[in-house]
Amino acid sequence: MIVAVATPVLLLVALTAGCSHPGPINQPPNGISDQIGDSQSAKAESITNKTSSAITEEARKEASDIFKDRCVTCHGEQGRGDGPGASNLMPKPMDFHNSNWQVSVSDADIAKAIVHGGSAVGLSSQMQPNPDLEDKPGVVAALVQRVRELK
Repeated sequence: MIVAVATPVLLLVALTAGCSHPGPINQPPNGISDQIGDSQSAKAESITNKTSSAITEEARKEASDIFKDRCVTCHGEQGRGDGPGASNLMPKPMDFHNSNWQVSVSDADIAKAIVHGGSAVGLSSQMQPNPDLEDKPGVVAALVQRVRELK
């Protein structure tokens, strides 16, 4: 009975928790590339390499909507890790303006985190995966570009 009650509660917490990273607030994660699976890493790198220069306006619009609907809750409108759901998270969501973090992470790592969730790149499992984006490389690339533009 406890499991039946706890599971929906944990699911609710996970869904509202959104994204964060496991290290100290606003510190770059260590060894992300070392923790990425070869298959997922290659797919994420392929997504960013093939589409970053050919992102359509439609993909940008969809990425903008996704950022507002899914990312802002934790990362905030300006990507500073200060969204309305961030106060309940530990560790705190990444501040995309952090230049140390920006240079420590590859576009492929960001793409992989977006599609497969934080735990796929050694970050917090509170960052939920977005498997619906796996077949939308242009949208993922536009989201990665958005994160990069915030530095």
